Amino acid sequence: MKGDFSRNTFDPHKHFTRVLMQQGRVQLDADWNEQSALLLHYARTLAADLIGPHGGPADELGFEIEMDEDEITVGPGRYYVAGIPCANEPKTDEDGNVVPFLYEDQPGYPFPDSDALEEGGHYLLYLDVWERHVTHIEEPSIREVALGGPDTATRTQVIWQVKALSFQPGDEGEGNEARIEELEEELEELQAALAEAEEAGNEARVEELQERIEEVEREIERLREEEEAPDSSDCEGLLDDAQGRGEMERSSLRAEAYVETPPEDACITPPEARYRGAENQLYRVEIHDGSTAYDGPTFKWSRDNGSVVAAWIGRRGNDLIVSGVRDRRRGFAAGEWVELTDDAKELRGEPGTMVRVVKAEGDRVTIDPETASDSVAWSEDLKNPKVRRWDHEASPPLGAVPLEEGKWLDLEDGIRVKFGTGGTYYTGDYWLIPARTATGDVEWPKELDDEGKVRRDADDNPIPEALPPRGITHYYAPLAIISDNGIERDCRRRFEPLAVPM
Repeated sequence: MKGDFSRNTFDPHKHFTRVLMQQGRVQLDADWNEQSALLLHYARTLAADLIGPHGGPADELGFEIEMDEDEITVGPGRYYVAGIPCANEPKTDEDGNVVPFLYEDQPGYPFPDSDALEEGGHYLLYLDVWERHVTHIEEPSIREVALGGPDTATRTQVIWQVKALSFQPGDEGEGNEARIEELEEELEELQAALAEAEEAGNEARVEELQERIEEVEREIERLREEEEAPDSSDCEGLLDDAQGRGEMERSSLRAEAYVETPPEDACITPPEARYRGAENQLYRVEIHDGSTAYDGPTFKWSRDNGSVVAAWIGRRGNDLIVSGVRDRRRGFAAGEWVELTDDAKELRGEPGTMVRVVKAEGDRVTIDPETASDSVAWSEDLKNPKVRRWDHEASPPLGAVPLEEGKWLDLEDGIRVKFGTGGTYYTGDYWLIPARTATGDVEWPKELDDEGKVRRDADDNPIPEALPPRGITHYYAPLAIISDNGIERDCRRRFEPLAVPM
């Protein structure tokens, strides 16, 4: 969440139950936020334990998938995914009748053309549920206009999206098994004949047998793959494919600032190796494009958790007209990189356009379009467009920093990070690094050995732990399996109320 926070202290592994305020003490945003996180974690964990991984109430079971010719609709109601309640608010027509919405017309999912369903296919329709950070730019009603401009607290919002996963149903008969046995018998005979031909030195026969053996092996492999293909009745098995990103090795990051024993070569690490910033900061390292077509994944970083943002309300030439800039520290300056994005891109999980600032004065931010990574066009059709400042240095046309695995990368003021090797990166993955002037270090856990002692490198410095991203965390639930023949299976689960009539 890109808010103006000091840090995020919630950790479920510490098993805290509540935050207790003490008299005469300084109030911190982190304490308030941890209290709400504790309660939310408890409520969702309890719901998931009682309901299971997903399910809906029998009297208002939502997200029913229906097909009428070429139209796919999603019905109103409620459904829980990993303990998170998802509400599909009912719509009514002119006569007041409740009507479902079209799959291509989802309220929280600006529909991408790539998700259009093709004829003749089999699809698993499933819920993708995640949490989004909302500011006054996305929802003006949370801003108190009586204050004359400043914003106050922000919100989080549950986002649910109905998506489709294409699959090929498996052969449910026994024809494959019988055919595989025949081919395996033939394979044994071919291998025996090959041995005889090799012993006799008959090269032509050897080559002929080798070609046939390869053909038989390929056919056996193909038939086995068909047998292992998901059955059209296996909703949960198909969902595992939708959750594939969780099964792949996730990316990781290490961060440090304070080095106890810097190398003698001052050109590598300065003797005053520590956080040298003048203020406490919450650094945010975020994957910009996890699937870039250039030289691999890219990332960006901000010393203010990416919270320096303004509403983008128009464009005149190279000038972006913005609203909400309070001061220089919370504004924009020449030479900085900004990201142009909007609700549609954010809800689809797409990176915004990176472009360099030439000048910033008041409500005008002048950009250099030649440095833009994508379109910088503005229109009234954009929903909640915004300009967000980042603090990294980059080169066009990427506008973000190329990600190099297994190598320490300097941010600023002594802070450096290292990405793990072999990870999978997704746009929006992020890590938070609190930097504190009191310690000259960052708040980051250290790697421990089997005895619980801090591991140290060759220079006797503590090794920072490799942490997975803090988010964005997605949860999934199957809804239905469909084909050209209609609804093949309703995958939803339902639960009855605990209270029953006497």
